[in-house]
Amino acid sequence: MINDEPLTQEQVDELLMKTRDLRQVASNSEPLESVRTIEAAPRNEVVLPDELRRVQDIGLRLTAEIGEGRFSVGYFLSLGIGTRIPLNSRWTDPLVLRLNGKSVGRGKVVLVGNKFGVEVTEWGGA
Repeated sequence: MINDEPLTQEQVDELLMKTRDLRQVASNSEPLESVRTIEAAPRNEVVLPDELRRVQDIGLRLTAEIGEGRFSVGYFLSLGIGTRIPLNSRWTDPLVLRLNGKSVGRGKVVLVGNKFGVEVTEWGGA
């Protein structure tokens, strides 16, 4: 059963320690499915028409949005280190993927090596 209550810092630390311990065990045996670590996906090699070849190296910005909140100026001014800011989404909700600010899909958080990444679960204007 999924609980919507946020995890305490102690619970987060405990989960991170367990994940680290599982990785150590996994490095000495076959991969464990409970550790959600993936390698970066190779780029799909696509044969582009001549018109698109001219623009294929233009940079794009992909962002993964976890949620948003609306607050008063007074609340914003009261923020400080350690403040927990509530957002409008649950921790189980998919991330919204935005390409140059426009919604293009949804995904979930994964580890790619030792960095955060996103596994695309929906694509094409979510």
